Amino acid sequence: MLLSGLIFGTVSAWRQKPDAPARAVRANFIDVDRRILAMAKDWPSDKYDYKLKPELRTFGAVLVHIASGNVYAAKKGKGENVKWDELDPKNYPDKASVAALRSLIRKPCFRAGPTSSSPKR
Repeated sequence: MLLSGLIFGTVSAWRQKPDAPARAVRANFIDVDRRILAMAKDWPSDKYDYKLKPELRTFGAVLVHIASGNVYAAKKGKGENVKWDELDPKNYPDKASVAALRSLIRKPCFRAGPTSSSPKR
């Protein structure tokens, strides 16, 4: 009896392991998204074109890049044959235009899925 309980418990724990890393990755992405959205909201409008160094992206361009990644991931997650077609930051020159992309950052593909453990916002 003790042996069957131990075996059942071990098998049950083994079955849960593959989902645990997926949940951890999903939770990490959601946390990063939350932080980025908070930064985007708090960042002054006149600083969206700020670059730490000339060879780096502006803050606004980084947000556009993140949105592009989420578009790619959503399409890939749906099984579409995709290539990285990054949104052009020149089409999003200010805070208001970048703010229109917030929904792409807020709703990446890894939030939707068959698992009931998907965190809710």
